[in-house]
Amino acid sequence: MITIHCGLHKTGSSSIQLALELCSTRGRTIVTPKPGDDRSEQGWRERLSKVSRAQHAVFSDENFLGSPYAGYQLAPERIAMLREALHGARYQIVVYIRPQLDWLPSVYLQSVQEGMTTGPEAFWASIKGQPYLRWTTLLDLLQRESSAERVIARAHTRSRDTVHDFFVQVGLGKPSRTGPTKIRENISIAAVQAPLLLALNSDTGFSGRERPYLRNTFQNILAAGARSGLSPFPVGIQVEIVEQFGSDWSELAELVASTDQAEATIVRESLALWRADPLPFAGSTLDAPLIREEMLRSLRTLASEVVVPSREGIRRRMAAKLRSDPRDFPAAVARALWRRSAT
Repeated sequence: MITIHCGLHKTGSSSIQLALELCSTRGRTIVTPKPGDDRSEQGWRERLSKVSRAQHAVFSDENFLGSPYAGYQLAPERIAMLREALHGARYQIVVYIRPQLDWLPSVYLQSVQEGMTTGPEAFWASIKGQPYLRWTTLLDLLQRESSAERVIARAHTRSRDTVHDFFVQVGLGKPSRTGPTKIRENISIAAVQAPLLLALNSDTGFSGRERPYLRNTFQNILAAGARSGLSPFPVGIQVEIVEQFGSDWSELAELVASTDQAEATIVRESLALWRADPLPFAGSTLDAPLIREEMLRSLRTLASEVVVPSREGIRRRMAAKLRSDPRDFPAAVARALWRRSAT
């Protein structure tokens, strides 16, 4: 049996792929994303051809259905490609999904990490009308058009170890070196950090070589300790998301129940965990109170990381910079970080 794992984004796909790369092949061909992969139609066809020739294989790539930032617009043509490439083969599709109220903010933060400069209002306006953001519509496409023997929809929940769950679904046994916290590839920034990184993304003074250091700094140094429990979306957008997609998650439970009653129960239970009230908005400008608070926290964190003769002097100079020219502050910090990373 061939397994096609197509995400979705922000549901543990990077962790699944890392676990697949760490484990022995156990008699299966494993195809996961690699740096420099050809993302053209021909490139996708070549990778699918590799698994089509194997009796047992796992193909995992959350980008197969297209970009989440475009609402998976390419899903129909990619499924048609899959059906053609695997014609005559036995295969199943595995997809992990999470409530849109949790998923969309996470995807937006990921877009900021990847260098986009779109604010939350513009992001929502560009994506809210996309049909395949309704998971029932997307699953109907997979079931109706793919010719897969099974389409397995699994809920991505905080209590579920997605890596272990995937290995069980695929029949790979226990994943190597894994557990609830041992494999975690893609660390997300907090909502309160998004305006800071957005400002840096908009700064043209950084080269393509420097920008990965910015992302790495936010993910691996500044993310820990940032205030949680906030949304990158204003309250009005959060309400719109619930109004637009709340029924979709309920309908999804009924769709899943047709093949897996136990999983349908988990979907319904995760629906019950949806927040009744919107989360506080983190803010979207550098002078918003919570964003300024995060600037100061970042200052303290970065000052403690920099090895120099006088940390107190740096704190004073950075604090003065924050007071005198707060809008230039993120770029100033980033330049200092780049000098530190390059040494």
